[in-house]
Amino acid sequence: IPVDELELDRRATLGSGAGGLVVKGQWRGAAVAVKQVFCAVDDQRMVDSFVQECQLLSRVQNHPHVVRFVGCCVAPPVLCLVSQYCEHG
Repeated sequence: IPVDELELDRRATLGSGAGGLVVKGQWRGAAVAVKQVFCAVDDQRMVDSFVQECQLLSRVQNHPHVVRFVGCCVAPPVLCLVSQYCEHG
């Protein structure tokens, strides 16, 4: 997903940790959750790990206990994992 197609609502933080931040956003008119991973421009190991996570999640579609994977943005230092937004947890 091109990063300029994501509209992030930084006031609607859903979670945070040492490695990133999850915020509510919009993509093509749909509400989504966007996990932003903190990454240095030259951290190829982090990028590879992130891509591997995205590939794994893309294989787990339509599972009743896993939020739907929408896509990702891989343009270091911007790494975003976009998933279905769940209103109630």
